[in-house]
Amino acid sequence: MLTSPWVVALSAIFVWWFSTGILLWRVRHADNRGPEAHLTSVILGLPMLFAGAWGYVHTLHDETVGGVYVAFLSALGVWGWIELSFLSGVITGPNTDPCPLHARAPERFLRAVGTVLWHEIVLLTVLIAMAVHAADAPNRFGLWTFLVLFVARVSAKLNLYLGVPYINVEFLPSTLAHLSSYFRHTRMNRFFPLSVTLLTFATGCWIERALSAGGANHREGGFLAPGGADGARRPRALVHGGEPAGPEALEMDDARAAAARTRRPRAALASAGYRPAGRGEAAQGEGGKALVTSH
Repeated sequence: MLTSPWVVALSAIFVWWFSTGILLWRVRHADNRGPEAHLTSVILGLPMLFAGAWGYVHTLHDETVGGVYVAFLSALGVWGWIELSFLSGVITGPNTDPCPLHARAPERFLRAVGTVLWHEIVLLTVLIAMAVHAADAPNRFGLWTFLVLFVARVSAKLNLYLGVPYINVEFLPSTLAHLSSYFRHTRMNRFFPLSVTLLTFATGCWIERALSAGGANHREGGFLAPGGADGARRPRALVHGGEPAGPEALEMDDARAAAARTRRPRAALASAGYRPAGRGEAAQGEGGKALVTSH
């Protein structure tokens, strides 16, 4: 059930929007109580950061469906705490002033970067650290989740800066009220169609990778969750039961593939050094070694 495309997609959407709602509620609640309440929120949210970091590290080598779900939730936990610190005004940037009315484009851009500089540095540092820890790890879906959130956020910021038709600034807390002066109202900007096209293309790639996962349930679930875009080569053989197949079983797979492409399957298997299994016995390879087979 957990590997059903509908269950994975709906679970990811629900968790994302539910956690976003709680985050915004907490920020609004703290905003009504004063600046000290924002700092308290960030401190109380530290367990979420630590739990996310722990879950991410401990699922890097977990290739089960549960490992994918935990990796996804762990990445959201780390991301959520960083966003909480930003919305609370704790980690933002060196510039906390509104944009001057007659600021020219270069000045406006530099000032806009200054409003979010520390926050972007933290996100990029965490992303690099996650990528280093995930090097050669089989379960990198937590990394892909964080990466996609990072790219989507940068895209949204650029679109707000360049200009969009509708902007809802009501969600901005008092600690970030100056950000609205850097937003621009326009009918369309040139980057908007490009950003939407790239994100749509990425989504299509994730769906394609999920469909071509070859029955590896943890990969199907990972690719269907937001951020599941593992483009690296992965080990291809998992025997029934979820245990990694050894090199002999991989050779048997190659022999079966050759048999499927020829009109003489038994001859193809024999040429590869394997004797077809009879009733109640395992297939024999070179040297008489028994190989894992499925019927």
